[in-house]
Amino acid sequence: MFTRVLPPEVLGAVLLLLLLGGLFLVVRAVRRRGEFARPGADEGVELPDLTTQQRIAATVRRVYRDPAQGVWLVEAQLGKRRITFCATDHAQNAERYAGLAGQEADFALYALSMLAPGGVEAMRDQIKDIDKVTITPDLVRLVAAGEFANDHAVIGRVLSRRDDSAAGVPVTVYRTEVVRGKDLQMVLELAAPAVPGTDPFPDRSMVHGSARLYGYLAT
Repeated sequence: MFTRVLPPEVLGAVLLLLLLGGLFLVVRAVRRRGEFARPGADEGVELPDLTTQQRIAATVRRVYRDPAQGVWLVEAQLGKRRITFCATDHAQNAERYAGLAGQEADFALYALSMLAPGGVEAMRDQIKDIDKVTITPDLVRLVAAGEFANDHAVIGRVLSRRDDSAAGVPVTVYRTEVVRGKDLQMVLELAAPAVPGTDPFPDRSMVHGSARLYGYLAT
């Protein structure tokens, strides 16, 4: 079990501060991410086909179509936290998704990301009143922010990495701790573009950036 990183009265303030800084990161990154999933019409949108071993068990609140992206989104509850992700397998499992509201289901979850080195310290200039908040170097966060409902700002700790591809684009997949608390611990695979000539982030290093969440039924 992990101990709480920040006192309860400070958590809300930190999340708000990170949200303000994360909005800038996510909006900038999402605009640059067209290489991953090229928009199309309705169900013709090309979705990333990454296979992941990371699993979550969540209660589905609703399944709905996002006309802006032309995809189906799942809003799910994990303890006290709500997350929204794009269902990459909706076309194959439409009937099953239609009956999932209010039910618990297992999902494989991952993200397409734009990442930069450094944790919260690398974002100091983007966080107001940082001198009034106690922040630890290993602080991890996953905060909804960005253009679409499944866009998030992320600060994470890299646990391991591997090479793969998503929608035909070479990526480095970082298995990353993004949530740490008494009620929930979450590790996600963040797939970032593999840039030739650049070194990958090492294990145990801190990273920050954007994360657009995707998932599919695990069983």
